[in-house]
Amino acid sequence: MPTHRALSQEEAKGPLNVKEVTTASPAALQVQIRIKAVGLNPLDYKQIYDNYRVSEYPWIGGLDLSGVVTEVGEEVTHLQEGDRVATAAVHFIDGQPAAAFQEISSSDANIAFKIPQIVGHDAAASISINYYTAIVGLCLPEHLNLRFPALPHPSNPAPLENLQPDSDAPILVWGAGSGVGKHALQILRIAGYTNVLATAASHYFDSAKALGAKEVFDYKDEHVVKNIRAYLGDAKVLHAYDAISTPNTISKLIEIVNVGGTIATVTPEGQDLLPFHGAAIRRAGIQGAIVISKTNPEHWEFGRRARELIQDWLQYHGDDKRFKYFFNSTYVIPGGLDGGGIQRGLEMLGRNENHGKKIIVKGI
Repeated sequence: MPTHRALSQEEAKGPLNVKEVTTASPAALQVQIRIKAVGLNPLDYKQIYDNYRVSEYPWIGGLDLSGVVTEVGEEVTHLQEGDRVATAAVHFIDGQPAAAFQEISSSDANIAFKIPQIVGHDAAASISINYYTAIVGLCLPEHLNLRFPALPHPSNPAPLENLQPDSDAPILVWGAGSGVGKHALQILRIAGYTNVLATAASHYFDSAKALGAKEVFDYKDEHVVKNIRAYLGDAKVLHAYDAISTPNTISKLIEIVNVGGTIATVTPEGQDLLPFHGAAIRRAGIQGAIVISKTNPEHWEFGRRARELIQDWLQYHGDDKRFKYFFNSTYVIPGGLDGGGIQRGLEMLGRNENHGKKIIVKGI
């Protein structure tokens, strides 16, 4: 059996060590990828250091990756060997062969998207988890059910013209300085929503507005809820996306979102708050992006549309700046598997030393 190297954790909260593991062949709807770079996420840190949602040991982590296709499953038609791709490798669903902290990943082909030659693997590895988490929470019918974006196309050269009257309804994104929050703002912008409010630290105000926010509020301000309500006046907020999703952030959103509205969250936090308010709380994290796509044909189709959107978005070179894709700011660490780059990156995440940048480890 062929093998490759992986960064493995043998026991809960134990050290990470490189070892040889069996290389899995891709299943019918999977793609095998030779990984070139990985992006680190807070969930990676929680799994390695807090044993969060780890079902078995030895454990191989990692969620965001980019690389080159080495083999495709027999039912995969949109990819072929040699394609440069990025994807979200959700190993706690697809199994550890899908994980990113190894040389080769075999994972769900439906959300693996091609990357243009002008986009490097470092930048590509910063996209998938943030993007899929955001678009599922915003657009999936059982979450916020907002309009799915459309890019200019010969059959629809001006998709932002003649939109529905709800385009100026207030939508609130909490945590616009995070990678998920930044993608939420961009998705809402290209979908034509013009009255997007956001919270962020004050040094992110300008970037949040550049990404699509009409007004930004400092989440550190003790009067942030009062300030948002004062700005809104009589306007109702029926859609809110919480890109942070702690009990504190959700409790604040419950004070803002009107009865009958919906709050999309990225973690299970806050579910116990639901009975005390007329707003629905929907978990819309990355699990929604992939798990449901495997169990429901409509969700699989949503995943396909989301994949094609990001693939086309990265290649958009038109004159309308509203459709430009803005990459996450990144902090790139060399070292791959052998040089301790992943461990250094995870430690930086734990100390909050990334300062809003996506940590990328190259040289896998």
